[in-house]
Amino acid sequence: MKKHYLKFGILYCLCVLIIFLVIITLFTRNKIKDVNNEKISSFCFAFCNNEETKVLFDEEIKDSDMDDEEKETVLDLFVNYTYHQWESQNKYYESDDVGFYSAVYKSSDYSMLSELHNFIEISPDKNYEVVPDDTRYILTGDDFTYEDFNYYAYNIKIENASCDDVYIYDGEISWTDYHGNHISYSIDHPDHIKEAKSLSFDEWLNKADNNHDDYFHARYYCFGNNKSIKALNNAAKTISDSYFESYKTRRCMAYELMEKRGIFTSQAVYINNDKNVNAIVPYVIVFKPMRMVLKDNWKLYVIAFLLLAITEFAIIMSVRTLYLSQKSFEIRSQKLTRGIAHELKTPLAITKACVENWEYIDEKDRHEYSEKINTEVDHMAGMITKLLELSNISGGNVKMNREDIDVMELTKTIYNRMRDLARERKLDVTISGDDEFDEYPIYADLDMMNIVISNFMSNAIKYCDNKIQIKLKNSGKRVEFNIINDGAKIPRTELNKVWDVFYKTDESRSDRISSSGVGLAVVKNILEMHKARYGCDSGEGGTIFWFSMDTNKPNKKKR
Repeated sequence: MKKHYLKFGILYCLCVLIIFLVIITLFTRNKIKDVNNEKISSFCFAFCNNEETKVLFDEEIKDSDMDDEEKETVLDLFVNYTYHQWESQNKYYESDDVGFYSAVYKSSDYSMLSELHNFIEISPDKNYEVVPDDTRYILTGDDFTYEDFNYYAYNIKIENASCDDVYIYDGEISWTDYHGNHISYSIDHPDHIKEAKSLSFDEWLNKADNNHDDYFHARYYCFGNNKSIKALNNAAKTISDSYFESYKTRRCMAYELMEKRGIFTSQAVYINNDKNVNAIVPYVIVFKPMRMVLKDNWKLYVIAFLLLAITEFAIIMSVRTLYLSQKSFEIRSQKLTRGIAHELKTPLAITKACVENWEYIDEKDRHEYSEKINTEVDHMAGMITKLLELSNISGGNVKMNREDIDVMELTKTIYNRMRDLARERKLDVTISGDDEFDEYPIYADLDMMNIVISNFMSNAIKYCDNKIQIKLKNSGKRVEFNIINDGAKIPRTELNKVWDVFYKTDESRSDRISSSGVGLAVVKNILEMHKARYGCDSGEGGTIFWFSMDTNKPNKKKR
């Protein structure tokens, strides 16, 4: 049986787990799909359909028969605009779960002109408007970690530096930080500067804006300010290099979009071959859809797993309860079988002995043996009747005929029937109630309550030594019946067993009050049918059986 319930519990737990995993999987898959769609759509909108750059260059490129110097100028301007584009799309670099990489290559020889890098954007004051062709860039290394450069850098100075159409290089940049510390860095020297177009920084600044000499705006952009972003940026760079190498051999079209949508890692690559400016620009994003979904919905996942744990625990406890109930039922069934066998064995043995020896019994003694046979048969019939009553009550096959009953009057009536038994044992029996009330009304089945009080009283008489007290209480809302006898104390471990079928506290007692061991089991079922409270307590003051039921009849106070 235990293995059966264990298999049953495991099966249910697995079913719930499978359903949970299917729901979570479907939910997560849909969320991952949404993330992939959103990120790749945003990527395409930002880079694949960038009309701003195309319009600007349509205005710049008016003559298709430009000489080489003019083409170089346009190419430099394109690189400048590309930096501006990277800066304007910096939303991709703010997430720990998205990596980005881009570069500018010459179409003629595939040499790299620039690549995504941390930089400071320097622009002259134009009423706070940033115009790309008036902007220059200072490239910074990984040791330059001031992400809040824009907000906490004061008195920014650039000294001994030069610039071409794209970069500011060499020399030194310095500023005062929020705490008043003076900080300075050497400016890098990029690989792809145009020495022929070089000016000193001061000359460029004066040329860019004659109305505001020596005044400029400086803003710092960091692409990869922690290990997670740097790792994804490096992954994007690897993908870009691989696709660009493949693209060089194919040269298939002016632009090309490739994407891979995954669960743990997704990527999108857009390669723009702008033949007007002799430049190829790959754009690559790499992101972690699963990680993004988990981060955005972690509260929901925690709640879901808690519900799973609670459900699984509830199933385990339910199966355990069913197992214990079944085990308890089987134990009770075994006890019932043994009890019936034990109760029937003795009277049947006596009856059989009498019948077998009937012809050897003297005529004068046969009346005594007949009485003995009748007594044993009556005992068996009574026990069977009790068992049938218990079966009917337990199965709910007995219809209750409720009526108003006064518990005090019923108690006195039952005691009058048993008075002789109490006197025979020389027992002192008292029946008392509250001083405040003279009625103890309940709404119950009279025959059933007769069985309850009769069983309590006969048990008290059977097991009492000297004194029985019957006390009734009326609280106005409930009537309580208590019967106390001073017999032997029932062990605490046995108190719950007194309501079991065939349980007897003292097997040695045998007299005119027969005991089948079924009575209290019947009482228990009757009281439960009436939704009454009941119990048994035993201590130094004696053993008490009690029940308590609601009253629905107005109480009459004594005058």
